[in-house]
Amino acid sequence: MTRNEKRILGSAIRQVIQHDKSAWLQLKQEIWELGYQSYYDSQGDFLAAAERVVSRLPLDVRSTLCIEWKIANPKRHELKEESFVAAYTLLVLEEVIERARVAAYRTVNW
Repeated sequence: MTRNEKRILGSAIRQVIQHDKSAWLQLKQEIWELGYQSYYDSQGDFLAAAERVVSRLPLDVRSTLCIEWKIANPKRHELKEESFVAAYTLLVLEEVIERARVAAYRTVNW
């Protein structure tokens, strides 16, 4: 995810994180205990929320994100309208996991 995409989707990412505080704590705990993994069991708890938030983005935000998608470096495959929600759902989920990783290593008392 580019810096501009993170800025544009910042509030959407926060909404996904805040949709279930216990899932957020569980994700942080998994990251702390297991270290880097390609998949965490509790990341699935955020998938529906991420999809819902991305599908409800206003049209102006969608068009801005489509422009950002095209100019991203390294180049990405072409983004079609029907795959917009799926592509950005995964990017939002990836950012949620990254923020949980940072938060997990900042947590002092478990």
